[in-house]
Amino acid sequence: MNRNRWLTLVSPLLLLALWELAVWAGWLNPVFYPPPSEVLVTFWEQLVSGELLAHIGISLLRIGAGLLLGGVPAIVLGLLMGINPVVRALMQPLAVAIYPIPKIALLPLVIVVLGLGEASKIATIAISVFFLVVLNVVASVQQVEPRHFEVARSFGARSRDLFWTVALPASIPGIMNSIKLGVGFALTLIVGVEFVGANEGIGWFIWRAYELYAIDRMLAGLIAVALVGWAITALLDELERLLLPWQASGTHTTKRRTEPMLATLTTWFIASRPWSYTAAVIPVALGTIVAAYQGAFDVWIFLLTVVGSVLLQAGTNFANDYYDFIKGTDNAASLGTGGIVFKHNIRPIQALFASLICFGIGSVIGLYLVWVAGPLILWIGIASVLIGFFYTAGPFALAYVGLGEIAVFIFMGPVIVMGSYYVQMK
Repeated sequence: MNRNRWLTLVSPLLLLALWELAVWAGWLNPVFYPPPSEVLVTFWEQLVSGELLAHIGISLLRIGAGLLLGGVPAIVLGLLMGINPVVRALMQPLAVAIYPIPKIALLPLVIVVLGLGEASKIATIAISVFFLVVLNVVASVQQVEPRHFEVARSFGARSRDLFWTVALPASIPGIMNSIKLGVGFALTLIVGVEFVGANEGIGWFIWRAYELYAIDRMLAGLIAVALVGWAITALLDELERLLLPWQASGTHTTKRRTEPMLATLTTWFIASRPWSYTAAVIPVALGTIVAAYQGAFDVWIFLLTVVGSVLLQAGTNFANDYYDFIKGTDNAASLGTGGIVFKHNIRPIQALFASLICFGIGSVIGLYLVWVAGPLILWIGIASVLIGFFYTAGPFALAYVGLGEIAVFIFMGPVIVMGSYYVQMK
């Protein structure tokens, strides 16, 4: 196996060596065909200067926002189409008709509707990913053995139960494959989108190099795209191995090395109660949508606000579990989503440290948003952290005196919505 792996490197290395030799011997004009050594030097210089990383980061933010806006609704709709013949009959012809259209061809129409700003670039990515993921998820659901649905119905499962307990778990392999395809598609598309109407991003970097006839810079940009694609694919493969351990491939040595780390990450992720993150994401999305409707949308600020809000939610969850354990509310017989000390074999002090880490990182993000939008965000952030921490902490914990749900409604509702709107408008 190792021998075959080394053999796969021979052909590209041989090609690069011949290219270098041809330029050195004068067979190729270095103006049109700069040698690989020069391209690598240029790539390193652009990387060290930070310019290349900045453009890559901007493109990745656009890709991430497009995947989020296009992929999540596509997964939900694809699952519904897979289990409901009526929804499938209504939506599948439209999806099949639009899917073959080159999505770059939709860019002029999207620009007419949304203008030349960030919204048009993200929307183009979202549209392209949406139809790709929808059709793949539908196909995955339809491959589920009908007897699984029949057994669930025989136990009284309704459509909602079929969605969560049969269609979604059975379709995870197909969903992961569609996400990997969508990421590759989005990376290819963003380069083309940034050729038009952009002044930053890796696509613009490559196009600008072309306009200046800096072939070495252009090739350096292409190397960056290839490396980003490889890194994203590797990360998604690891995520797939985490979610689908029965499909993991590789040697037993690799499995022994990765399984403890993956098991630990899985434990902490589940302990953070990820299903509660919707309470953190939806208010941010709502405030951002209102601001975008009024013409103010910054994708970087949006993503930072989402991450900060999720960290606040996770920190609150860990703090709740710690103090519920200390106060005796949680025990081995407790039901519900909490109780990580008993359910996940996590020590109480670890839960407390996890809470402080989440609050700390979220506070760093919050300080950046304060720098962007002003002191109002500082007071909102301080109040949110205090409410989250003292939900179960202290002698007058909000959850124990009947004020917990009221505080949650206020801060996870109007406060975050208005704060998200405010930072976008600034």
